[in-house]
Amino acid sequence: MIPIVYEWHWDMGHFIFMGLLYAVLTVVGVTLSLALMRAHRNRHRAAHILWEESFHDLPPSRVICRYAFSGRAPDKICDHDFDCNTCDFHGLRKTTPDRETSGDKSTRALYGYDLDLDLMYDRGHTWVRQEEDGTLTIGLDDMAERVVGPIDEVILPPVGTELSIHGQGFDIVKGKTHIRVLSPVAGQVIATGSAADGWWLKVRPSADPPALDHLYSGPTAERWSEEELKLVEAHLGLDRSPFIGKKNLPAAFPNTDWPTLWHEFFLNV
Repeated sequence: MIPIVYEWHWDMGHFIFMGLLYAVLTVVGVTLSLALMRAHRNRHRAAHILWEESFHDLPPSRVICRYAFSGRAPDKICDHDFDCNTCDFHGLRKTTPDRETSGDKSTRALYGYDLDLDLMYDRGHTWVRQEEDGTLTIGLDDMAERVVGPIDEVILPPVGTELSIHGQGFDIVKGKTHIRVLSPVAGQVIATGSAADGWWLKVRPSADPPALDHLYSGPTAERWSEEELKLVEAHLGLDRSPFIGKKNLPAAFPNTDWPTLWHEFFLNV
């Protein structure tokens, strides 16, 4: 008798029964192990999968290719989830410069909002600065701050959180509206900031060098910001920039459907 099996007998029936039992237990164990491994591997892809689904729900006017609003491919729509880092079309053209900026006139002088052309900008209205130690600092761009106005609360991810490009970055709470701000980079959150700091997240990138081709700077950032300005003007029914002299657009235009504009502006669907 085997001690761990009650009433075990050395006969063919018991051998077959126990063989089948342990075979089933082995299959179940292996299946569960593979499922856990797959879940762990796909955990970091969940945010990317959600972004892919969200991207395809965006209207055509919100998925214009970077080379369309720069005039180099006028009718092109992005079909790559804004992932310039792996886009062949971008790879063939990124070494050719875009047309020049508006010269010595800043966007503040032209349109009323700040745009530091030395920073990198994401389509979700965050800016990114690469620090000397290789980390990335993330803030909300000036146009976005003016469109939202005073913020009630910012919900930041805990230090140690792994971010993915265009996955969940942080949330802005404005009244009863929650606005999802997309992460402009992939990496681990190493510090959180505040409005007083002038930035919201510091991230250690997950790759060296980090994937940043999808971000805009210089002339490309300027052309993109002009397209975003058109969105705001159209929503407000204006033919001129509403930003000139105004830091708080919701207060300046109180009868506007701001939640709808916020969600479109920040690529929320």
